Amino acid sequence: MKNISEDLFYRNFDKIKSDVCSEDYIICLEKQNNSNSYLFHFIGFLSFLELKESPFFPVVIYNNNVMISRRFLMTRKMHYFKIPYGSRTEYIKTVHWINSRLSENDLCLLCVNNIPGKLDSLVALVAEDQNKIEAIRNYLNSCGIVLYSDKTLKDLFEEMKSRLWNCCSIHHKADEEYIRLSFQELFYFLEDSELEQRGFHLTPEYQPKLFISYSWKDNEIVQRIVDHLEDIGLNIWIDKKNIEGGEHLHEAIMKGIWQCDMVLLIISKNYEMSLNAKAEFKTAFANVVANKKDWRILKLDDIDPDSIFPSLSQYKYYSINEENELIESILRGLDNIKNHK
Repeated sequence: MKNISEDLFYRNFDKIKSDVCSEDYIICLEKQNNSNSYLFHFIGFLSFLELKESPFFPVVIYNNNVMISRRFLMTRKMHYFKIPYGSRTEYIKTVHWINSRLSENDLCLLCVNNIPGKLDSLVALVAEDQNKIEAIRNYLNSCGIVLYSDKTLKDLFEEMKSRLWNCCSIHHKADEEYIRLSFQELFYFLEDSELEQRGFHLTPEYQPKLFISYSWKDNEIVQRIVDHLEDIGLNIWIDKKNIEGGEHLHEAIMKGIWQCDMVLLIISKNYEMSLNAKAEFKTAFANVVANKKDWRILKLDDIDPDSIFPSLSQYKYYSINEENELIESILRGLDNIKNHK
């Protein structure tokens, strides 16, 4: 993505016409000094593109900047992750780390919705090298952040035309201070911590809870998974941490399942041989079906899921070498639950 000021556009009009028709990049034409003179050149530029039948997609953003891209780029796969509006400065280092992995030909776009009642923010990424995307995905997973891919760049631009987003691109060599200034420019309203300092009382954000069902004989590997999930900020219910001395085990487990928003079944041959684990599974499965709760299944070994419960293999499950995909799926599911709540 290339940012072009009004003066640069005016002085280099012929070169820009040539470059744009031969290269695959997005132009952001930045309006300066409240001047409309560049619009005349922009209109001429669009006429030139039409005559050449160049496949470009122009968008006038509501702050009067203009973005132009080849139309096929608009359908290129875009990834994005959400930033909590009320605590965005905590994510500046994250944005800097990710942006430093991108090249000049990639796109990193900070998008902020400042509409009262709909405050939201995200960072959109477009990169040709999928290895970069996978590295970014793994990094975000380690931070408890979901990387989404259910929008195209065109979808985002259409939302920008509807004034849903105020956006700015972050060039690939931007330092943390540049990103911090971009945050200050785009976000209109105060963060939660600043509001609290000024005496406002804010309701704590709902934190969904994940119930973990497992066999005690798999404790070592399960504990490693639990530690990872807790490190990225998830609210976990697991028997050895949540059952107090003197409590009835079955009643405590039933209560735990009822209180949780999602169930993670960690199945194995040890799970199959454990009467307690199988009884716990029946309780969890009944609760999932009756209350339409979300659930995930992790398979630790070559256990046949149907040996634990008939037709269990018909449900989506993850093997132990797909742990990253499982965690991303859990994060996405809990994020949806949080938004719904």
